[in-house]
Amino acid sequence: MTHDSISRRSLLGGGAALALGAAVANSTAARADLTKPAVADPWHGLKLGVASYTFRELPLDTTIKNIQRTGLKYVSIKDVHCSLNTTSDQRKAVADKFKAAGITPLSCGNVGMPKDEAGARRWFEYARDLGLPTIVCTPDITTLPMLDTLVKEFNIRLAIHNHGPGDRYPTPNEVWDAVQGHDKRLGLCI
Repeated sequence: MTHDSISRRSLLGGGAALALGAAVANSTAARADLTKPAVADPWHGLKLGVASYTFRELPLDTTIKNIQRTGLKYVSIKDVHCSLNTTSDQRKAVADKFKAAGITPLSCGNVGMPKDEAGARRWFEYARDLGLPTIVCTPDITTLPMLDTLVKEFNIRLAIHNHGPGDRYPTPNEVWDAVQGHDKRLGLCI
């Protein structure tokens, strides 16, 4: 459309449409502001947390207080803060302590996942009892079919961790290649 072909009618029509659009946008924004929490999310939906391993030398209650001091709201629980040898009720109590402090447990690990199904199952039960959606682990590649079955049974994701050169999975590419053909809940922790 050239400058010469713009009529006064199309210019006024376009202006009216723009004004209506602005009014609707402002009205929608005003309604959206009423539904926003009083404190804006500084991370814009990103679930930034801490591994409790960071505080491995400290007891659970002190660890929780230190995580609160950081202002972070998510944790990956290391077994030094909730042993694999605890009961289901003890695990739930640990998860409840984090939640009461405003910290959401999201995972456990890094776990050296056992090669046998009974040993691996214990970690899935542990994660289930803590209410965790993810286990961070470094399984042997030969166990992936068995872990695939447990992932489906428990509906708990596995995030396979790599520690870099010299590790079982030196780069994320090795993990990516290993999980191809398995359940989509088998993935990477980088």
